[in-house]
Amino acid sequence: SMLRRGRESRKLSVADIALQLHLPVSTIENIEIDNYEKLPAVTFVRGYIRAYARLLNLPADDIVAEFEKIGKTDTPSEFSTQKIYG
Repeated sequence: SMLRRGRESRKLSVADIALQLHLPVSTIENIEIDNYEKLPAVTFVRGYIRAYARLLNLPADDIVAEFEKIGKTDTPSEFSTQKIYG
């Protein structure tokens, strides 16, 4: 919600942010509502959050730390858990 509030205080739309970060609008929307299941791997989301915060001149490290508290981790994909030989 810090990102959303920062965006709104600068009178920017979700589309403005998406355009500047070269991301789909849906990605920005999902970040703002903490809907990480519809986003790519945590490593990417962490980078998106950091870039978003920097764009708004917000404390990126603090915002990423808040994201880390959620405890979202990458889960191995089905492909990576399958036996290669079998």
